[in-house]
Amino acid sequence: MAFPHEIETPRLRLVAGTPALAQAALQSPNRFAALLGAYPDPGWPTPIIGGALTYFADTLASHPERTGWLIWYVIRKSDPAGGRVIGSTGFNGMPDEDGSVRVGFSIVDAHRGHGYATEAVKAMMDWAFAHGAKRCYSQTFSENVSAIRVLEKCGMTFAGELEEGMVIYEKVKA
Repeated sequence: MAFPHEIETPRLRLVAGTPALAQAALQSPNRFAALLGAYPDPGWPTPIIGGALTYFADTLASHPERTGWLIWYVIRKSDPAGGRVIGSTGFNGMPDEDGSVRVGFSIVDAHRGHGYATEAVKAMMDWAFAHGAKRCYSQTFSENVSAIRVLEKCGMTFAGELEEGMVIYEKVKA
Protein backbone atom coordinates (compact mmCIF):
# COMPACT_ATOMS: atom_id res chain seq x y z
CA MET A 1 0.00 0.00 0.00
CA ALA A 2 1.30 3.47 -0.86
CA PHE A 3 1.21 6.03 1.94
CA PRO A 4 1.16 9.81 1.52
CA HIS A 5 4.11 10.19 3.90
CA GLU A 6 6.69 7.48 4.42
CA ILE A 7 10.34 7.79 5.46
CA GLU A 8 13.08 5.19 5.19
CA THR A 9 16.07 5.36 7.55
CA PRO A 10 18.85 2.78 7.72
CA ARG A 11 16.92 0.53 10.13
CA LEU A 12 13.41 1.94 10.21
CA ARG A 13 10.40 2.66 8.07
CA LEU A 14 8.26 5.50 9.38
CA VAL A 15 4.68 5.74 8.15
CA ALA A 16 2.41 8.68 8.88
CA GLY A 17 -0.94 7.77 10.33
CA THR A 18 -3.83 8.12 7.90
CA PRO A 19 -7.52 8.08 8.79
CA ALA A 20 -7.74 4.38 7.81
CA LEU A 21 -4.57 3.36 9.69
CA ALA A 22 -5.54 5.29 12.82
CA GLN A 23 -9.02 3.74 12.86
CA ALA A 24 -7.61 0.25 12.35
CA ALA A 25 -5.00 0.75 15.10
CA LEU A 26 -7.84 1.64 17.44
CA GLN A 27 -10.23 -1.17 16.46
CA SER A 28 -8.44 -4.12 14.90
CA PRO A 29 -4.77 -5.15 15.26
CA ASN A 30 -5.15 -7.61 12.36
CA ARG A 31 -6.58 -4.99 10.00
CA PHE A 32 -3.94 -2.50 11.16
CA ALA A 33 -1.16 -4.99 10.38
CA ALA A 34 -2.67 -5.79 6.97
CA LEU A 35 -3.01 -2.12 6.00
CA LEU A 36 0.43 -1.17 7.27
CA GLY A 37 2.22 -4.23 5.96
CA ALA A 38 3.88 -4.77 9.34
CA TYR A 39 2.77 -6.45 12.52
CA PRO A 40 2.66 -4.66 15.89
CA ASP A 41 4.99 -5.72 18.66
CA PRO A 42 3.07 -7.24 21.62
CA GLY A 43 4.06 -4.14 23.65
CA TRP A 44 2.56 -1.72 21.11
CA PRO A 45 0.82 0.58 21.62
CA THR A 46 2.76 1.82 24.61
CA PRO A 47 0.53 3.16 27.42
CA ILE A 48 1.08 6.79 26.44
CA ILE A 49 0.17 6.13 22.80
CA GLY A 50 -2.66 3.72 23.64
CA GLY A 51 -4.37 6.52 25.51
CA ALA A 52 -4.14 8.79 22.47
CA LEU A 53 -5.30 6.39 19.72
CA THR A 54 -8.89 7.66 19.86
CA TYR A 55 -7.66 11.25 19.53
CA PHE A 56 -5.55 10.37 16.49
CA ALA A 57 -8.37 8.43 14.83
CA ASP A 58 -10.96 11.15 15.46
CA THR A 59 -8.67 14.00 14.43
CA LEU A 60 -7.48 12.33 11.22
CA ALA A 61 -11.06 11.36 10.31
CA SER A 62 -12.24 14.97 10.60
CA HIS A 63 -8.99 16.61 9.38
CA PRO A 64 -7.21 14.30 6.92
CA GLU A 65 -5.00 17.23 5.86
CA ARG A 66 -3.20 16.79 9.19
CA THR A 67 -1.75 13.49 7.96
CA GLY A 68 1.95 13.75 8.68
CA TRP A 69 1.47 16.17 11.57
CA LEU A 70 0.19 13.64 14.11
CA ILE A 71 1.16 10.00 14.73
CA TRP A 72 3.82 8.11 12.75
CA TYR A 73 4.35 4.38 13.18
CA VAL A 74 7.95 3.27 13.80
CA ILE A 75 8.62 -0.01 11.99
CA ARG A 76 11.83 -2.00 12.40
CA LYS A 77 12.63 -3.23 8.90
CA SER A 78 14.79 -6.20 9.91
CA ASP A 79 11.83 -8.21 11.18
CA PRO A 80 10.09 -10.66 8.81
CA ALA A 81 6.70 -10.09 7.21
CA GLY A 82 7.25 -6.42 6.39
CA GLY A 83 8.67 -5.42 9.74
CA ARG A 84 7.48 -4.87 13.27
CA VAL A 85 5.85 -1.78 14.78
CA ILE A 86 8.12 -1.02 17.74
CA GLY A 87 6.92 2.45 18.60
CA SER A 88 5.42 5.72 17.56
CA THR A 89 6.67 9.21 16.93
CA GLY A 90 5.22 12.33 15.42
CA PHE A 91 3.85 15.73 16.26
CA ASN A 92 1.10 17.30 18.33
CA GLY A 93 -0.31 19.05 15.29
CA MET A 94 0.76 21.35 12.50
CA PRO A 95 3.33 24.09 13.13
CA ASP A 96 1.96 27.14 14.91
CA GLU A 97 2.06 30.69 13.54
CA ASP A 98 5.74 30.97 14.50
CA GLY A 99 6.60 27.70 12.73
CA SER A 100 7.09 25.73 15.96
CA VAL A 101 6.02 22.11 16.24
CA ARG A 102 6.23 19.70 19.15
CA VAL A 103 7.76 16.29 18.46
CA GLY A 104 7.28 13.24 20.64
CA PHE A 105 8.23 9.59 20.67
CA SER A 106 7.52 6.34 22.45
CA ILE A 107 9.35 3.04 21.87
CA VAL A 108 8.22 -0.32 23.26
CA ASP A 109 10.27 -1.17 26.38
CA ALA A 110 11.80 -4.29 24.82
CA HIS A 111 13.29 -2.20 21.99
CA ARG A 112 14.68 0.73 23.96
CA GLY A 113 18.40 1.36 24.21
CA HIS A 114 19.18 0.51 20.57
CA GLY A 115 19.02 4.01 19.08
CA TYR A 116 15.62 3.57 17.42
CA ALA A 117 14.12 6.65 19.11
CA THR A 118 17.07 8.80 18.07
CA GLU A 119 16.87 7.55 14.48
CA ALA A 120 13.11 8.19 14.35
CA VAL A 121 13.18 11.64 15.96
CA LYS A 122 16.01 12.83 13.70
CA ALA A 123 13.96 11.74 10.68
CA MET A 124 10.85 13.46 12.05
CA MET A 125 12.69 16.73 12.58
CA ASP A 126 14.16 16.58 9.06
CA TRP A 127 10.68 15.96 7.68
CA ALA A 128 9.18 18.84 9.71
CA PHE A 129 11.87 21.28 8.57
CA ALA A 130 11.37 20.19 4.96
CA HIS A 131 7.62 20.79 5.33
CA GLY A 132 7.73 24.33 6.72
CA ALA A 133 8.56 24.03 10.42
CA LYS A 134 11.14 26.49 11.72
CA ARG A 135 11.55 25.04 15.20
CA CYS A 136 11.07 21.57 16.67
CA TYR A 137 10.72 21.18 20.40
CA SER A 138 9.98 18.45 22.88
CA GLN A 139 9.16 18.33 26.55
CA THR A 140 9.81 15.63 29.09
CA PHE A 141 10.22 15.08 32.80
CA SER A 142 13.54 16.37 34.11
CA GLU A 143 14.32 12.95 35.59
CA ASN A 144 13.76 11.13 32.28
CA VAL A 145 17.46 10.92 31.47
CA SER A 146 17.03 8.52 28.55
CA ALA A 147 14.52 10.81 26.79
CA ILE A 148 16.77 13.82 27.37
CA ARG A 149 19.69 11.90 25.90
CA VAL A 150 17.64 11.11 22.78
CA LEU A 151 16.78 14.79 22.36
CA GLU A 152 20.41 15.83 22.79
CA LYS A 153 21.59 13.21 20.27
CA CYS A 154 19.08 14.73 17.83
CA GLY A 155 20.72 18.13 18.20
CA MET A 156 18.20 19.66 20.57
CA THR A 157 19.40 21.90 23.35
CA PHE A 158 17.91 22.77 26.72
CA ALA A 159 15.47 25.66 26.37
CA GLY A 160 14.10 25.93 29.90
CA GLU A 161 11.64 24.60 32.41
CA LEU A 162 7.92 24.56 31.73
CA GLU A 163 6.72 23.73 35.19
CA GLU A 164 8.21 21.94 38.14
CA GLY A 165 9.68 18.68 36.90
CA MET A 166 9.17 19.41 33.17
CA VAL A 167 11.89 20.59 30.80
CA ILE A 168 11.83 21.68 27.18
CA TYR A 169 14.43 21.03 24.48
CA GLU A 170 14.49 22.61 21.04
CA LYS A 171 16.22 22.77 17.68
CA VAL A 172 15.83 25.70 15.32
CA LYS A 173 16.11 25.15 11.57
CA ALA A 174 19.53 26.14 10.35
